[in-house]
Amino acid sequence: MALKTTTELLEEVETAISACLAGQAYSYKGKSVTRADLKDLMAVRRELYVDLDIEADDIDVNLATFQTGDY
Repeated sequence: MALKTTTELLEEVETAISACLAGQAYSYKGKSVTRADLKDLMAVRRELYVDLDIEADDIDVNLATFQTGDY
């Protein structure tokens, strides 16, 4: 299985957050299901946004180095 990109992970976290907001826990045929903790999902989302910023900065730095020939 291929590793997911930061953007793909962020999309999954956003989907999970939406599901949490729609209903945190429910029962079906006598079985209870509790979704992931919203607080934990929000923390993961913040980390993924930081990762995206770092990835974007790395691309900018690499492009600047390549364009100026400072390598």
